[in-house]
Amino acid sequence: MASINVPASEIVCVSLFKDKRIVLAPYAFPLAGTETFSQILESLYVASIRDTLNTRFNEPITIGDKTLIKCYVSSSSNGEKIEMNTSLKAIDAVKMFGAYVSFELTDKFCEKTNSNQQKSAFDVLMSSKTPIRYPLKFGSNPEECKRGDFRLRNDFIDKILKDNDIGFPDGLENTVGKAIVDRTCNLLYYVLPHLQKMCARCSDFPALFTPLLKNENTFEQDYNVPEKHKNIARIDSKTLDLKLQAMYSIKLNYSTTLNHPRMEKFHAAMTSFINICQTYLDNLLKTNERQKMIHQSLQPLRSVTDGKSSEVRPIKGAVRSVDIVERYKQIEIKLTETCESYEPIFLNDFFYKYG
Repeated sequence: MASINVPASEIVCVSLFKDKRIVLAPYAFPLAGTETFSQILESLYVASIRDTLNTRFNEPITIGDKTLIKCYVSSSSNGEKIEMNTSLKAIDAVKMFGAYVSFELTDKFCEKTNSNQQKSAFDVLMSSKTPIRYPLKFGSNPEECKRGDFRLRNDFIDKILKDNDIGFPDGLENTVGKAIVDRTCNLLYYVLPHLQKMCARCSDFPALFTPLLKNENTFEQDYNVPEKHKNIARIDSKTLDLKLQAMYSIKLNYSTTLNHPRMEKFHAAMTSFINICQTYLDNLLKTNERQKMIHQSLQPLRSVTDGKSSEVRPIKGAVRSVDIVERYKQIEIKLTETCESYEPIFLNDFFYKYG
């Protein structure tokens, strides 16, 4: 078969359908060269969840334990489609078959089935008659473990999973179970010192996770207390984004496990917690962009004082000279690289003190 050349920029046209509905109209998607079709779908899944205003996606992408996923590649929008294995490297496939990629998701078992239909192997594994297992705890002696992140993970297994009869089928506890517990506790440990502020601005903390707190009203906890160690007190938007990406990957790759009725309570709490962190991250990014705008403006700016807007307005005053801006440019860049911006600080306001 003759090879079809993909543009040098390695751009493909991606579309996605769910039960024959258009979820994502044809959209230009860049290929890094190493991702598989499954990883492309994962990226679209995360983007659809974050697209709360439906600016690009018509609806969030939902993938359950009975969702059939098919991927096709063609040389044109109406050309012959060739089905792909989602584990294939995308760049190799599109170079050979074309630059039009489409995903078709179908809830194939949504129809009513009779009671005599044979159960799937996974349904048997997750049945109430099957013993449930839990990931191994951290530390040589878990009961005497002193590390905050280790204690949080161990208590998460005891207080959240075991106390609520939430577990994993025998054989999956140290693969699927470990990944879910590790990444959830990793994100939870990172934001623990900021929970009170995050929940006040976003949403209530999931009730399932409250046993980890010493006081539900003050959000007091003894796992991650910045005053007791050298932990960075502020939340870094890049770090928070990476930890959220890991959680979205868990929701997609282990959707079969998380969507099982046995995991319903845990899945709902995990989703609620992710939404709190995502809302806070969105607000943090908007605030940082606003602060950069203020710092880089030649004309003094101030935030609109309505308590919630991220807009800024110019104020009366002398316009900063280019010489002064250049004089402080390097220090402003250094400040924005090393910490998150929260309040505008104008170096020119202190200029007279130093001549």
